[in-house]
Amino acid sequence: MKPEFICIGAQKAGTTWLYARLREHPEFSLPPIKEMHYFDRSHTYPSPSTLSETKLLSRLLKPGYIKNGAKTILRALKSRNLGLASWWMQYYFRDFSDSWYLKLYEAQTRITGDITPSYSILTREDIARMHEIAPQARLVFLMRDPIQRAWSQYRMHERHGHSIILNDLGTFKAFVDSPAQELRSNYLRTIDLYLDFFDSSQLLLGFYDAITDQPEALLSEILKHIGAKDTVHQGNLRQINNKSRKVDLPESYRRYLESKYCDDLEELATRYGGYASRWLASTKKKQAEKTDGANRLPPVAQP
Repeated sequence: MKPEFICIGAQKAGTTWLYARLREHPEFSLPPIKEMHYFDRSHTYPSPSTLSETKLLSRLLKPGYIKNGAKTILRALKSRNLGLASWWMQYYFRDFSDSWYLKLYEAQTRITGDITPSYSILTREDIARMHEIAPQARLVFLMRDPIQRAWSQYRMHERHGHSIILNDLGTFKAFVDSPAQELRSNYLRTIDLYLDFFDSSQLLLGFYDAITDQPEALLSEILKHIGAKDTVHQGNLRQINNKSRKVDLPESYRRYLESKYCDDLEELATRYGGYASRWLASTKKKQAEKTDGANRLPPVAQP
């Protein structure tokens, strides 16, 4: 049954890296859209709602909808990719439904999946709906030090035309305390909610740090979990995709994030050790665990 896997997040934790690596792998055929946003399509979520209008007739009445769809399909036809043109036809010109979602993945001839980091903030009801239509799916949840993840997300706004404010703690607090941001960094909530519906053997936890430290081991574990036969990958595995401009985290911002995530870091370190323990050690200014030689940390964990 397809999709074979669903990557449920987290945002700014390596999901674009994973999409790029899997598209390069001969056993995979992923859709041309990385983030489907099917289960979080409701306007109640702080994420794109491009699929919120489920009826095709209503979408056809919107200015530019037919033109945009036709241009995308024509581009695929010009490249003589009939399979891709057919996929886009299905995507644009059908009612959005559970069967529509599944057919988009059934059209893929090899291992395929949905990589949408916003699925980390789904409600219990929408996770239950995901399990109802894809109970067999293997789940991958990539985690990053919540302090660094929040700072990266804050910096990401610069790419969308917003300035990064480095001397206004109140504005920064308002951002990191917003419901959207808090949900995206609440890994424990995400893990516990998904385990209410999916078996623990279906969920693999991967660590963003391993993309730099040991990308071969991280990708190999993910490929094995998803069901690929060949878990060896060639290419530049250390390439970070969708990277924000490097800006040093102001000390006042750091102190606030450390106080905000202290309890979560303690619990993550207790449950999973490895990189999570290193996040905690860094926050407490202790000697962080090394990743060289015999002290190499596990790139993944099981819940």
